Parts: sequence; C-alpha cells; structure tokens
Amino acid sequence: MREVDVEEVKLYLRLDTEDEDTLILELIAAAEMYLENSGVFPDYTNPQYKLAVKMLVAEYFDERTLNGTMGMMFKSIICQLVASQKKGGINGTFKSFKE
Repeated sequence: MREVDVEEVKLYLRLDTEDEDTLILELIAAAEMYLENSGVFPDYTNPQYKLAVKMLVAEYFDERTLNGTMGMMFKSIICQLVASQKKGGINGTFKSFKE
C-alpha cells in the first residue's frame, strides 16, 4: 500500500484546488513525524494509521494557531496504533518501533 498522498488528503479536507498542495505536503510530513514521535511507526497497510495522518493534517490545516487542544478521538487512535504495533501490528510483521 502507498503512502498518504496529497490527493487523498485533499479529498478528506474537501479541497479541490492546487493552491494548498505545498502546505499539505508539509503537513503530511509533520503528521507522520508527530505519530513517529508518539511511538507509532509508519504502516500504510493499516487504515487507522492513514486516518490518523489525515486527521492530524486536518487539525493542523484547520487550526493554524497554537491552541493546545487535540480531539479525544485522535488521541484514542494514537493509543490504539501504539498498542497494535506492540502486539505485532495489523499484519504481524512488526514487533516494536525500534526493531
């Protein structure tokens, strides 16, 4: 499965112009880094991982201020991803982030 790309994020954000493509690419990279720093390794075969990236990009895109809040659903997804990956992930190929 491929990485999260600009077009699927634009679909998630309901954007139909190319005006924000550069910003969206930067936000995707930032979202993936945030997840990695939270203990979640990139797993593009896991629909929850891809959703977490898109949700975080949406949060960054919609809330371009430092308000210090993040939705409970998003925090729950991160916890689920960390737990799933410690148990072997969706396909059982990864045992931990640092292997």
